Parts: sequence; C-alpha cells; structure tokens
Amino acid sequence: MLVSCKDNALHIGAVNDLDYVLKRIPSEIAAYQQSKPPSTAVTVTLQVDGIFARNVKFDRDTKVGKADIDSVEKKIKAKKDEFTLTGVQVVQTFSVRMTLSYEYELGKCTGKEIVDAIRERLKELKTNGFLTKEPPLEEAEAA
Repeated sequence: MLVSCKDNALHIGAVNDLDYVLKRIPSEIAAYQQSKPPSTAVTVTLQVDGIFARNVKFDRDTKVGKADIDSVEKKIKAKKDEFTLTGVQVVQTFSVRMTLSYEYELGKCTGKEIVDAIRERLKELKTNGFLTKEPPLEEAEAA
C-alpha cells in the first residue's frame, strides 16, 4: 500500500493484499484528518487481481453442441447403450485486474465509509462472477 499527500491531495493506492489494505485505510484516514485541512481531496485506488468465470452449456439440439458431444463420446470410448450424454457444460475463466477508484473529501469521509464502499463493490463483482485470487473477504474479516 502506498500513501502520499501532496498539494492538498491524499492518495492511497494498492495492488491486491486486500486484508492488509482494508485494515489500514481507517487508521490512515484518521491520521491525516488530524493534520490536513478538511477540504483535502482523497483518492483511493485499489487494483485487484481475479478471474471472471462463466458456464457455457452445449445442447445436443444445436449443430455445434452435437459436434462437441459426439467428440466427448468418442474420447470416452463408450458404447451407445452404456450411457446417455444429455449435455456438456464448460467453465470459461478470464484473468482480470480490476481497478477500483474512489474520491472523497477528507473532512466528509471516514475510513470505515471507504472500506464499506470497497467491500460493497467487491461483493457486487462477486455476484457477477468475479473472484479475487486472494481469500474471500469473509475469511479475511474473520481472521
């Protein structure tokens, strides 16, 4: 985590290490609230590595699906009467680095507010299929 304050602007930046960053932000904000004017601009930028995963289902009723299913049948070398293959599902994953950026005014924010905003955004991303490469936030909170 990198913290710098110059020209009435506080910048907090980090790459991954969510547990450490989320624990440190409140104390950093509190410290600067003691020594800087309330009008100081605060920018928090967090880069998080993770993956997006999605399931792709192949249906026997489509041309592409039939070809893929026929391929699977050949690879497992089974006799037609031994099994019924009804569909194939493949998980695709995409490695991604997300950049989350937040802007506040020092006198009008708290470290908890910033941490809550980051947690909320990460939960929203998780709902949409984004998984961080670090332990889930719930595990980090319990530690």
